[in-house]
Amino acid sequence: MRSVSEEKTTTPHPKRQRLQKSQLRNDYIYPSCSVKSYFTHNKKYKEQKICQNSFLRDKEKIVPLTVYDERVKLKELNSRFIQKGLPFSEYLLRRKLIVRQTKREYGLPVFNVDEEVKFIQNNGRLMTNKERIIHSYSKEKTQWYGGPASILDRYQVSGKALIDMKSKNVSFRERLTGTSECDFDFIDSPYSGRVLKPFIYRDFESKPPRLKLLNEIIHHARKNKKDLSGICTCPMPIDYRYVTPKHIPALNHLARTYFWEGIDLSEILQYPDFTCVVSYGKLVVGFGVIVPDTRPNEGYISYLLVHPEWRKAGIGKFMLYHLIQTCHGMDITLHVSATNNALVLYQKFGFKVEEFLPNFYEKYLPYDDKQCKHALFLRLHR
Repeated sequence: MRSVSEEKTTTPHPKRQRLQKSQLRNDYIYPSCSVKSYFTHNKKYKEQKICQNSFLRDKEKIVPLTVYDERVKLKELNSRFIQKGLPFSEYLLRRKLIVRQTKREYGLPVFNVDEEVKFIQNNGRLMTNKERIIHSYSKEKTQWYGGPASILDRYQVSGKALIDMKSKNVSFRERLTGTSECDFDFIDSPYSGRVLKPFIYRDFESKPPRLKLLNEIIHHARKNKKDLSGICTCPMPIDYRYVTPKHIPALNHLARTYFWEGIDLSEILQYPDFTCVVSYGKLVVGFGVIVPDTRPNEGYISYLLVHPEWRKAGIGKFMLYHLIQTCHGMDITLHVSATNNALVLYQKFGFKVEEFLPNFYEKYLPYDDKQCKHALFLRLHR
């Protein structure tokens, strides 16, 4: 047995002795300098500077997600969630994106970190829910993005209502001609209280490409002496009329086919004197709508459409002229796609480009749609 004094005086293992000497050397503080060594200090300083520069470069690359990017990311996460599940962090991200998308559908303000931080720096407190709603409303009103201030959102239906609309069986005839009602009744306008005539104008002279083809078919049948007893061969005019409940199914079908899904134009029945529907017989071939109550002394053209096979005959020009005349002394504004040929028509009437809005239509069009999502904001000064 060894005594306690002998155990204390025993020499440690050579490796332990080496480690103890290295620790003492590292812990030694030079009297002239507080750092361990100039070379080690210089090396660490360079490493810190490189880390700071890389962080600044990464910070410059950080860009907030747009609505389009959120939709793409949400679709990607949904597909992966269905196939093989998601990690917890990505699962939380998916839930947050779903919440943001639902808020946009109902016109509620979406949380914005930059706006919250600016408000805290300026006021020294958090933003209340009322202030958040007012702030988002004022911002959307100036930028014309989403929420209650966007005119196009008036005609958008929610996801549940869209499923209910798709589940209803609308016949092929109703999608082309509308419902069966009397065509020659006078219309009482709920907006202005005026009594509107059944027709705005009846055109017997214009010959769109579709009408020319129809006349050639009839002429060819007569030339070959075929039986045309069941076909109406007498020339019919192109009628310009005010919208009625009869036209709504046909207008919705045209708008969803050539604009985007989820459009319901039932609201325009509240101001029929600011609308124009074009039909050949009972076939609806185009329509135009101007919203008269967007702002004081300002109207907004929300939709103007002519079927592609009925264009190049002055139909769109007459509709635009009629809509402008309905708003006497008021400025008229609209949004048009940056690649839309209708821009030339608007400029002929004196519309001027005021603003370029990138990704304006991304909240309406599918993320993989090839149409241009950028818009131009035009104004006609009166």
